Amino acid sequence: MTNYPTNLTDNQWKIIEKFFSEQERKRKYSLRKIFDAINYLLKTGCQWRMLPKEFPPHNTVFYYFNKWKNEGVFEEFFLRLHIFIRVLLGREECPSLGIIDN
Repeated sequence: MTNYPTNLTDNQWKIIEKFFSEQERKRKYSLRKIFDAINYLLKTGCQWRMLPKEFPPHNTVFYYFNKWKNEGVFEEFFLRLHIFIRVLLGREECPSLGIIDN
């Protein structure tokens, strides 16, 4: 498979795979390839049907994108990733102060 700049590294996938792996079952396409295809779509802005052939079919990628969006998987993922990075930087999980300027 072509290595696109939007593809996740092995270490990046190890950190986030628990958010996208529902149950262990045999799949025709790995969830990592599907997530890489979604990243490619979001970064390049290409049309679903114009996904490169190295990725799973566009209808499969679209199915998982909608499924994860509707189940709130992306929101949970980004919230947990934000907390993970704050802790990694030596900060508290949640900010103790917020400033709103209008």
